[in-house]
Amino acid sequence: MEGFEVAPYFERRVLNNPQRVHLILYIAETVRDPEETQIQSDGKIRHWRYVPQLRYHIRVTTTADGALFNAHEDSNYTRKKGRLE
Repeated sequence: MEGFEVAPYFERRVLNNPQRVHLILYIAETVRDPEETQIQSDGKIRHWRYVPQLRYHIRVTTTADGALFNAHEDSNYTRKKGRLE
C-alpha cells in the first residue's frame, strides 16, 4: 500500500486474505476522503466510504498515527444508511 504504513495485523487479515484483497483498490480513497469517520476509545480511527463498484460501504481502520490496521465490507453500515435515506 504505497503511501501508507501497514500494521502487521493489516498484512495478515487484509493483504493475505483472498476474501478481502479486492478492497485494496478502494482503501486509500476511503482514508483520504471518507464519508464518515469515528475515533475509537483506543485511538484508532474508523473511515467509511460507499464504493459504487461493490455496492456497499467499506470500513478502513487506521491506528492513531495513520497506519492501516483493518479493512472490510460493512454491510451493517450500508443497511443503516439505506434505512436513513
